[in-house]
Amino acid sequence: MRVVLTVVGHVDPAIYNSGAPPTSSQYPPSSFSSTTIWSAKFSHRNPISSSLQQPVIMKAVLFFAALALFVALALGQNGCVRDDSDGQPLCNAEEMTARLWRNNWDPTAYWECETANTPATYRRCPTEGMFNGATRTCINWFDWEWTPTCKPPSRV
Repeated sequence: MRVVLTVVGHVDPAIYNSGAPPTSSQYPPSSFSSTTIWSAKFSHRNPISSSLQQPVIMKAVLFFAALALFVALALGQNGCVRDDSDGQPLCNAEEMTARLWRNNWDPTAYWECETANTPATYRRCPTEGMFNGATRTCINWFDWEWTPTCKPPSRV
């Protein structure tokens, strides 16, 4: 870093280099006054030229954009299609193997597929129980955490 000192007004280098500030008695009033402005400009010289920096910056931007896209796709590909309905499945062959499905409107209830190709039956968890869609069981309400609602395969 280098510092460039710019002085507005006339200053004799011999007096300036002595370390003592100049006074108005040393100069005629027209060349120096108490309102003389002293300013400093700072400039930083970069050892890497700007023509070499541009490709490096572009590569870094592209790398982070690709990384963000990869993370978004990895987190978003869990097979879940958002569902604003109650989540009642139609109990097709795929849903009959799992049998128990989350009720999207009531966390203390779930849907049970008993007969193929018929709508599921509404069931409730025991007292203080809430249905966990990941384990497909009723768990204590204290351990339950909300997860995004997903459409059952028959509703996709």
